[in-house]
Amino acid sequence: MSGSRSIVAVVVALLLSFLISAIMCFSNRRKLVVVHEEPQYSQLNTRGARPYTLFKSIYTNNTDRPQEYSFKTERSTESLCSVCREQGYMIGGESELTLKTPCT
Repeated sequence: MSGSRSIVAVVVALLLSFLISAIMCFSNRRKLVVVHEEPQYSQLNTRGARPYTLFKSIYTNNTDRPQEYSFKTERSTESLCSVCREQGYMIGGESELTLKTPCT
């Protein structure tokens, strides 16, 4: 009998600590202020990834047969951004993160 009473006491203590932490979590969340604003971008370049010619050379051969060779080296660059958000919840909750890109 005393073993089952100690198990019940432990379970009750765990439930009480869980409820106290849940109340603290909800009281702290009420003080949370979330402001939604439009994003502001600096150094915005909306051209996208276009090839940029590094150099271009044209070679001609003045022999009996006309020949022409051309070489061109291009590069294009794209930027990627990743955002990670981690948040822990003690009791069920919901979270949403909306990202807006500068591309139109």
